[in-house]
Amino acid sequence: MKKCLALVLLIVAMSSCNQAKHGQSMSDEDGTAVDSAAADCLTLKKYNQQTSLEDKAQWLRDYGKAVCEDTLHAAILKDHSVRASDVTFSTGVPFKIKWEDLDAFLDQNFYNAYVSFDIYKTNITGIKLIPTFTTSYPCYSVPFFKVIAAENKLKPTSEIEFKFGKIATNDRVIVIVNNDMGTAYYDYSNDPK
Repeated sequence: MKKCLALVLLIVAMSSCNQAKHGQSMSDEDGTAVDSAAADCLTLKKYNQQTSLEDKAQWLRDYGKAVCEDTLHAAILKDHSVRASDVTFSTGVPFKIKWEDLDAFLDQNFYNAYVSFDIYKTNITGIKLIPTFTTSYPCYSVPFFKVIAAENKLKPTSEIEFKFGKIATNDRVIVIVNNDMGTAYYDYSNDPK
């Protein structure tokens, strides 16, 4: 009986230790503290502390898949959403693609590739994957498209349109999504998210 009681006490003690361990904040090698009882994902705290765009892009390549989905979703929408009234569209030819085709094109990429464009004057003639983020020409992250698909509840046959326009005096490639809720507009940012 004493052995059974000792065994039960040992199991209870080990269980309590394990629960206490999981309830504490852990600090990952990347320096982002997460409460493991609440989530097994990262915030963008360390990302925001990176001082250069190259460092931010590298942080996303290294840790992007570990960022909490709702955190990444909100950050992408905040950085990329624009109002239609802020955009002056050019007369150039837009490029249109169905969500199912774009999703297949993106394949399993995440922050290891960015979507850029084949451009002739103000005509967008196609899209392409490039290996890294750049501010030299417009590019969007792969997670950006996954977020706008989720946010706009895109169906496989929903169309995404890329069109040249200006916001203030800056030339931009604007992403236009028509959905059951209306039309949403997005712009690339000078941020690798």
